[in-house]
Amino acid sequence: MKRLIISVFALINTLSVMGQDIYTNGKIFTSNKQQLWASAMVVDGDKIVYVGNNNKALSYQNEQSKVIDLEGKTLLPGLYDSHIHPSIAGPNMTFVLDLFGVQNKEEAERLIREFAAKQPKDGWVLANGYKIKHFDSSTAQELDELVGGRPAIICEESQHTGWYSSKAIAYFDVNKDTPDPDGGSYDRFEDGTPSGHFREKAHIAAGFLTTPELLTKEQQEIAMKAIIDKCNSVGFIGIEDAAALSAKGTDDVYKRLHKKGELTIRVEYNRTHLSPLDDSTNNISLNKRRLEGDEMLSSRTVKFAIDGIPTDKAFLFEPYENLDCEHSHTCIGVANYSKERLLKNFKYLIEKGERIYVHAEGDAGISRVIDCLEEINKTHAIKNERHVITHVDLIKAEDIDRCAKLGIILQVQPQWQPLDEFANSYIKPAIGEERFDRIYRYDRLYQRDDVIVGVGADFPTGPVFSPWEMIQTIVTCKNVGEDMQPRGYTSSVEKAVLLFTINNAFVTFRDYISGSLEEGKKADFIIIDQDIFTIDPHDIHKTKVLKTVLNGKTIYQNEK
Repeated sequence: MKRLIISVFALINTLSVMGQDIYTNGKIFTSNKQQLWASAMVVDGDKIVYVGNNNKALSYQNEQSKVIDLEGKTLLPGLYDSHIHPSIAGPNMTFVLDLFGVQNKEEAERLIREFAAKQPKDGWVLANGYKIKHFDSSTAQELDELVGGRPAIICEESQHTGWYSSKAIAYFDVNKDTPDPDGGSYDRFEDGTPSGHFREKAHIAAGFLTTPELLTKEQQEIAMKAIIDKCNSVGFIGIEDAAALSAKGTDDVYKRLHKKGELTIRVEYNRTHLSPLDDSTNNISLNKRRLEGDEMLSSRTVKFAIDGIPTDKAFLFEPYENLDCEHSHTCIGVANYSKERLLKNFKYLIEKGERIYVHAEGDAGISRVIDCLEEINKTHAIKNERHVITHVDLIKAEDIDRCAKLGIILQVQPQWQPLDEFANSYIKPAIGEERFDRIYRYDRLYQRDDVIVGVGADFPTGPVFSPWEMIQTIVTCKNVGEDMQPRGYTSSVEKAVLLFTINNAFVTFRDYISGSLEEGKKADFIIIDQDIFTIDPHDIHKTKVLKTVLNGKTIYQNEK
């Protein structure tokens, strides 16, 4: 009987190791703070069964095992981006004209004209990413000439403003009698006729919402797969879609790809509460679109935008310095929601089990969000619910402390901290030297152990896409290729990698299965071509991913 029991246990052990992949001789950073480093890892199907040393890993070996000698290469958990816009980025890569990075106005005009000429006579001309300085005062009639009279929506680089042709303005039924929506405006001629630009919520509720819906289902899938493939190629195995504006334009394409088995990235998508719409209309849509989902796809998050960008629309305590206003209260930016309305919506959604994710850039806007969550916390503990404030450009020190106490996640864009051309040209004159010195000081957040921080590019609204560029910026406090003194406190590579792995997995509700290499978690990992922990940190951006693995399956392999 004893021999039989031993034989049974031997059989069970043999079955448990059948087909395992054993990775040895690597430099493995686990993002597991209890055991940050290892040299070997064993994967069984879609799960990790061991992380540690070579000798123990090789004890799992049998005839069916595959031993992969990493030859000293660096292996990391798969990366997450907790703020990205795939429904903009994917079409940009496929069916929408991409103007991001076009530095010359005449070049942008030429590209728009040539792209329009390829569209059907009455087909939409859609473009993203023009620089504000190129077309900010241009009219619908000027765009009509460029696109041959077609309906056209050309979005500027921040995505907060759109340039519309005459047919596009008519399509959205905007005329001289149409009132400006709360938190937005239409540029107008003297007689009140819309002159071509929709700003902030006027644009968000029109072209920004509609652009993905103007693509066919097949085009939507091609576009989404294009951006997901790009994500996989740089090491992302999880993302948070920060603004899924509609079922038809965003939710459904994720669901279709998931059903087909073609979704190769873990996704939490944010259903957006649109401030120009009444709360009842918003809630009907939001409730219908909630998706409890699974490990690959879910939507348990509602996104709000409390304000705009700090050129004149971020909601501030003190007036802007570049606005000529008779009364200071008219010069403090845009608040898309009163405190009463925001509190009412937060209470309703949190009671229904939703997570809140808020775009807030100005100090007054950020404080308003925290005030509301603090009020709710008096009767409903929120600390473990992972509510998020994203961007937090001008957050006050005392509000950082409040977020730490309430467990509010602060989600930031690392590449904004060094202050780029846009910041210096448009934000600095708007807010003045003193506030400009304080803006985007995300390094102060990285230094705190009591604050939960998420990171992401806000791509393509922000031109940086590569996590390796963002990691380099976090470490060096300056953007790639810029000859400048570091702006702020530098961080370790280990800290930067933790932000893109276990921290972002926590933000996206996936930390229980992913984000770190631990026994029992999913086999989500990447192998890269250089040791980012020992090289010159100014070379981190050159990192290439050799292999991306999700659920134990290779979803990207560098063939070069």
